[in-house]
Amino acid sequence: MLKNCLLTIGVVVIIVAVYFPARHARHYSYISTENIYKELVFIQPKNGDYNLKNCTYQDTILNNEDIKITSITKKKKFRKPYAGGEYKPDNCRALIKTALIIPYKNRVEQLHIFLNYIHYFLQKQNIHYRILVVEQNDTLPFNRAKC
Repeated sequence: MLKNCLLTIGVVVIIVAVYFPARHARHYSYISTENIYKELVFIQPKNGDYNLKNCTYQDTILNNEDIKITSITKKKKFRKPYAGGEYKPDNCRALIKTALIIPYKNRVEQLHIFLNYIHYFLQKQNIHYRILVVEQNDTLPFNRAKC
């Protein structure tokens, strides 16, 4: 009797875990590509150069392009960021700001490839960003969550 009861409870738990609708992405309502730009809310910066017009992001959002993996390692042309890894577009006032925290340990070549590509990628999108490279400075195994 106890064995049958435990088996029934186990089956019910598995069925609920598999078929519970909130567990899967099928209940999400997605925004179509054409409506993404309409759904964004841009906040005007309170300080900055008021002589510049606001950056536009419609072309960036709507005209996605595929990136060939072989192009990532090639040297890209980008403007050198300010001290501290910060970049602000010169030609417009950025409405999007972001920070990237990069956990790092003993992978110099990979870091150079990543930074070369990510600076190019973000500057092309007219984003105000700062990149922080956080290095684990001990002899323990790499712990990307603790950096």
